Amino acid sequence: MTTLLNWKTSKKHLDNWQAPPLISSLFFNIQNDALNPNNAVNFRKFVKKQGKVLEYGCAIAPAYRTYRRYLTDLKIKFILLDIPNFTFHFAKWSYFEDHEVEKFITLNQRDFSNPLKSINYNFDAIILHKVLEHLDHPRVIIEYLTKRINKNGLLFFDYISSDMKGLDSEGGMKERASTLEYIKKNYEFIEGDFFISHKSLGKIVAKKRN
Repeated sequence: MTTLLNWKTSKKHLDNWQAPPLISSLFFNIQNDALNPNNAVNFRKFVKKQGKVLEYGCAIAPAYRTYRRYLTDLKIKFILLDIPNFTFHFAKWSYFEDHEVEKFITLNQRDFSNPLKSINYNFDAIILHKVLEHLDHPRVIIEYLTKRINKNGLLFFDYISSDMKGLDSEGGMKERASTLEYIKKNYEFIEGDFFISHKSLGKIVAKKRN
């Protein structure tokens, strides 16, 4: 999808992600996962045993899929969160019996300002892969999620630079520099090449500053 979309309201945001042609995104994600089966998060290197992890904007939940295939001995508990879209419906169907998934959170427009209101604890790690460029207000979300990360907890993220076409939002572009400046101020970078520019940012592992 290469057209400019209307992102003016939360309802429009949800509508954009629920358009019938986007069923193709499900097949694309499944194909990508099949070709790159261990390409999400190195849990054994970074996340402690019995940790609590949030995969935010998870789509088919590639990070959880990696954990489930190779690393279940770590006994990590997951929250999987996304707006109602085809890929997240597939994730819920795939993993609804998995004990490691503590909860699926389907984020509707009334919950955009407080997406974790039903969770009464903080996380050892939060994952946002291919998420920030899609958000209406990525700076607000990063500030919110930072408060929900434990001391010395981890943020796994990337940030694609785009021209706002398709599902990359206007806010995702306009708040890019501000969002990255906030991350730079509040995190230490322990893996990946972090920079603030117009170029896409690859996978970064960052530790929350105390």
